[in-house]
Parts: sequence; C-alpha cells; structure tokens
Amino acid sequence: MAGSCGAAFIDANVMVRAWTMDVMLSLAEAGMFEPLWSKFVLDEAHEALLGLRPQAESQIVSYLSAVQRSNSYACVPESEFAVVVPDLPDPDDGHVVAAAAGGGAKWVVTYNLRDFPAGILAPLGLKPILPDAFLCMLFSCDGSLAVATMRRLVADKRRPPRTMAEELAGLRRNGLANFAAALEEAFAEEAGAERGGAS
Repeated sequence: MAGSCGAAFIDANVMVRAWTMDVMLSLAEAGMFEPLWSKFVLDEAHEALLGLRPQAESQIVSYLSAVQRSNSYACVPESEFAVVVPDLPDPDDGHVVAAAAGGGAKWVVTYNLRDFPAGILAPLGLKPILPDAFLCMLFSCDGSLAVATMRRLVADKRRPPRTMAEELAGLRRNGLANFAAALEEAFAEEAGAERGGAS
C-alpha cells in the first residue's frame, strides 16, 4: 500500500548515500511514502560504492542487504517494467524510468535531475525530484510525524550514538539543507511552546 504521499522510485545516486537512505527509509517505515527500487538500481549502487571503497565489499553488501530487508515489497521485478520508455539524455537510465512507471511510482528521487527531464517523464505520470525537495514535501504532508520519526531515528543510534545536531549536520552534508532547516524550525517552535507553557 502506498504511503500518504504515494510511491517514490529511488535512484542509485541516492542509494549510495547511507545518511540520506537512513532518513528516507525511516520515513517510509513511518508510512509517509512507499519506497521503490529495482535489482538494476541495487547493482548500480553496489558498483558505485565498490568503486569508492574497493576494500569494503562486505560492508557494502551488508548495507545493501539491509536496504532490501527494510521493505520486502520495494523491489520492482523486471516483469513489471514499463515496455515503452521515452528517450532520455542517458539511454542507460531507461531501466530507472521503466521500473518507476511499472511499479506505479509518482516520483523519481534523484540527485541528478538533468538525466530525467520533467517533460519527458510527465506522460508516464512521473515527476523527477531532488531528495531534499522530496523530504520537504513529506514534511509538508505531516510535519509532526516527520519530526517524531527523526527524533526516533537519532534516539535509536547506539554505535556510535548520535545527537540531533550531528544528524542535522549530516543532512546538510548530503544536500538536504532545506529539510534540515524545516526540522530546526519545528524544534524551535516546540521549544517556544514549552517555554510559553511553563511561564
């Protein structure tokens, strides 16, 4: 069942950023959206991560296995891919659009919008969107749930532990500055309300 903001297909360039995926999968688990990917995207992410960290294959495999276990229904089988895919700036990205359209996604979440022109994806009912914009959209759907989910994500970190300030800094390092700002504003409003209630 799709989450409150619908289904979103996650591109490989998002999947390789564990910090971003941690947030997205936490919000998906909270029911804010339905994540989708494909074996091709998982393979691309594996190849990209291995290129960055050739000595860390076991950790990479473990990370991607955890991503897959997070949602057993997220992987779109090739048999469900859309048969007709429009020409893209990079033809090698056709599998992303085919899987997203076949899986019933509304969004293609990617750090590279140039590879997925909105006008080309629109006839398939797809919208390309940056991770930061996507997370801000989820926040606008239910800010209270997003804030509670992020608090729980940070509280669950044990090895090593993480503060909310460290979480926000990590968001900014991964191109999620607007989402971090929305969270900070929400925290400030909560603190103000608590001070007002105590006076």
